[in-house]
Amino acid sequence: MKSETVERTIGEFASERRRVISTWRVLILLRRFAHAAHHRLPGWEEAESVVRSMRRRRWITRVGQVHWMFRIDAPFARVLPLADEHILLEAHPAAALSHASALFHHQMTDTPPRRIHVTDRRFDPARIPPCGTLPEDWVDLDLPINIVRRLRRVGDLSVDWRRVTDRFSIGYAPFFITGVAVYMSDIEQTLIDGLRSPDRCGGIGNVFAAWRRAAERINLDRLIGYIDRVDSPILRQRAGYLIEAIGLSHQALERWQDIKQRGSTLRLLPGEPFDPTYSERWNLSLNAPSELLSLLEPL
Repeated sequence: MKSETVERTIGEFASERRRVISTWRVLILLRRFAHAAHHRLPGWEEAESVVRSMRRRRWITRVGQVHWMFRIDAPFARVLPLADEHILLEAHPAAALSHASALFHHQMTDTPPRRIHVTDRRFDPARIPPCGTLPEDWVDLDLPINIVRRLRRVGDLSVDWRRVTDRFSIGYAPFFITGVAVYMSDIEQTLIDGLRSPDRCGGIGNVFAAWRRAAERINLDRLIGYIDRVDSPILRQRAGYLIEAIGLSHQALERWQDIKQRGSTLRLLPGEPFDPTYSERWNLSLNAPSELLSLLEPL
């Protein structure tokens, strides 16, 4: 492989502030170079040749047991941070940070998660191109993604995986961590995940505090749309109560009133005992301690 091609490739990664790359990302770059010059599109052999050249120059080092993923050790990279999340999502480019990890990176909590929480999605580059690529980069190109088993640990942190079907693969978008884009649940989807799985979000107290802390940043139209897509009456009631408790309102809340679930045993916290303290408007037992409910009060 020509030296100028190798240098151009590492230079592109430098401009993107990347510290971790994969053979497929090298191939994408080489195909872009060739397309711009109206040359034949290269294949995996050319990408592997560039990787070998960079390894010989000690610009990159293999990461763990994933034979096609590498840490950049070139001089420019030594001043750039390398987050464990970058490694994990380079190995699983359709996955997205979620739950407690998203809460922390969206600054809805100050508590760092004890593990990396990730939602896995079906690899479909035409619909969800890996961060830093476009759908057209993947025309006539397949990624042998199934050769990688789910990583269970990255650095000192274990990984908590959750699978989502295509129907509910919404609310995930690129966000930047130390200057590099990764997929992550947006604020609204993260708040919904907190209601549905508080154990993955640091507990219900952390979730309530996150709803209050995010109040001024919530896109209510988006939040309402996500909840309507799930189409769960009890989720609407719990979310409706929280929306109003943090001092917000939306015209859809009156529509939700017409379709709310009836019954005398509905609870704000599904895993906790029934409490006689009651929200008549939302037909919910407010079965959370008063100190937790106070976390929802507007600042």
